[in-house]
Amino acid sequence: MRPDPQPFRGCAHGRRRIPWEGMSILAADLGGTRSRVVVAAANGDVIARAEAGPGNPVRVGMTQASEGLRVAAAEALGAAGDPPIAAAAIGMAGCSHPAASRVVGAALDALGVRPPIRILVDDGAIAFRSVFSEPRGVLVMAGTGSGARARGENGTVIFGGWGADLGDEGSAHDIGRQAVRSCLRAAQLGEPLSECGRDVLAHAGVTEVRLLPDLVRGGQLGLADLCAVVMGAAGEGDQVACAIIAEAARALYAQASTAGLAAGVPEGTPLATAGSVLACAPIRERLNALCADGRFVVGAHVEDPVLGALALAREALADEGTVPPGW
Repeated sequence: MRPDPQPFRGCAHGRRRIPWEGMSILAADLGGTRSRVVVAAANGDVIARAEAGPGNPVRVGMTQASEGLRVAAAEALGAAGDPPIAAAAIGMAGCSHPAASRVVGAALDALGVRPPIRILVDDGAIAFRSVFSEPRGVLVMAGTGSGARARGENGTVIFGGWGADLGDEGSAHDIGRQAVRSCLRAAQLGEPLSECGRDVLAHAGVTEVRLLPDLVRGGQLGLADLCAVVMGAAGEGDQVACAIIAEAARALYAQASTAGLAAGVPEGTPLATAGSVLACAPIRERLNALCADGRFVVGAHVEDPVLGALALAREALADEGTVPPGW
């Protein structure tokens, strides 16, 4: 009988000296669309990478989320030669889920990975760490979901990230939802569809707008998948798509401003971005333009958030197992 999976916590157990020389680090970024894992040497050199399915238990449930991490970790560990792991640092969208620690513990327990140092934080924490070397700044994230994270003189403030039912304004899901709504609005008012609307129908594989709601409710049409359709139409200058993207940028900027004000960051603080939505030029350009009000200056885009998890693990190793304060 397999023992119960080890619970993962936000810090390591105790401050005993860890004999980590010659051991490796496992770092992961578990999102609503995919799970990314790297295995690295203790000095931070990446040895292997792998990706698998989603790892957010809020969106896909415990079993599928755990499997996403297990598959990606197994591939990365195998490619690295199955080294002993001194520390595992996991950034998870949906980290607030009551079963988050069991999701991670079950996946790594199945692989026989039981590192002395185990870190589980939200995905915003690793994205923030990957772009800010000092614990000061503001980060806005938009992928499948959305949210903002700021750290200033008042400490860390997380704003948004409430999920599609309650928020996630400016996310891929929200952008897709607005695209479908624009189609329904045009149909009910007897107006012609824009190029964006026609692209939505083509993506859905239907010719009538009235069929879209049932496709969405039945799960045959993923709203987040329509984000790329809207971005493409906006890039071609479609007015409906441009309006959707502009509103998404304003919503994301508002989240960043709310988090920044609550955290007490000064004006002119860098506003970093993360997530697949903000990797797209049409919305990132509009978000950057909003920085002209002086509240923020344009910051970097997080290209590889899993490196933030790797940095947390290395800092924990250097401090004999204690996660650095402020992260």
